[in-house]
Amino acid sequence: MLKLINLTNHEYDTSRFNKNGNILKDYLKNLNLDGIELLHCSPWIEGEIHESQVIGVHLSFYPFWVDFWKEDKDALIKDFDNEDNIRKFYGSLDKNIIIEQYKRELEFTREVKAEYMVFHVSHVNIDESYYYKFKYSNEEIIDAAISLINEVFVDDPNKHNPKLLFENLWWPGLNFLEKNQLKRLYEAVNYSNRGFIFDTSHLINTNANLKSEEEAIDYCIEKIDALGEYKKYIYGIHFNFYLSGEYVKNVLKNGYDIESTFEERYYNVYSHISKIDNHKNFTLKKAKKIVDIINPQYIVYELSGKNLECLTEMIKKHNYILE
Repeated sequence: MLKLINLTNHEYDTSRFNKNGNILKDYLKNLNLDGIELLHCSPWIEGEIHESQVIGVHLSFYPFWVDFWKEDKDALIKDFDNEDNIRKFYGSLDKNIIIEQYKRELEFTREVKAEYMVFHVSHVNIDESYYYKFKYSNEEIIDAAISLINEVFVDDPNKHNPKLLFENLWWPGLNFLEKNQLKRLYEAVNYSNRGFIFDTSHLINTNANLKSEEEAIDYCIEKIDALGEYKKYIYGIHFNFYLSGEYVKNVLKNGYDIESTFEERYYNVYSHISKIDNHKNFTLKKAKKIVDIINPQYIVYELSGKNLECLTEMIKKHNYILE
């Protein structure tokens, strides 16, 4: 099992290591880590991160994209206010822009010889993220994702074909609450080197009634066991913990201002999402049971620390849990 941390190549992250891949190498070695899962969101600068350190690549995620994919202009205008905002968000009014983006990221993943890619199978627009009243069903979103995935990810016998791992979220789509979701997705995707990556906090976020870390761990074990034979296709874990149930219940009770502009809604939703999915560490040794029942090839300490010292302490706690 390879132990990784999540990292972007944005200056915010690379500056923590003085934009020096050798400093990052020493940091990983000192914490018994094998590499990183990279979100490639800025121009690649050689030396800031070494290609050999990139074990996984987290692909771009469009939180709300199905209406754009279905070319539903009326729904898009309702969400974005006008065509200019649609164009700014996606880069074009043509849905093929998404295909082109993922094809570029696939080629990057092949170039750095990463072992796997992460793809979110989910859709939620801004209003839905507050109201939890959703336009599309899990099946509709999974089917839309299948049509996109099969346009982009094609086996090439002459190239490196990294694993394509589908990640669960708590929004509609792939949330790991039903085995049939995994079956539907796995069987319809044509790319042969495929599987899943399990985000612990994302599953925990599907149950706002969880009151403690121990309850959350038990919930994860219960839901993963219920996936039956598809559990064997979970090749990675995003290992993190946060309880946000009380916050979610409060938002559902009090609502939010839907009269603001798209720019205001989009800016404010980042704070809202961070209060649901805060990427903190487990503290109980019992959390190792989640890892043991999956026995993944990759475990990613997907953590968010306000500074490097904070992040280091969280990594050490996860190392202790997995001893």
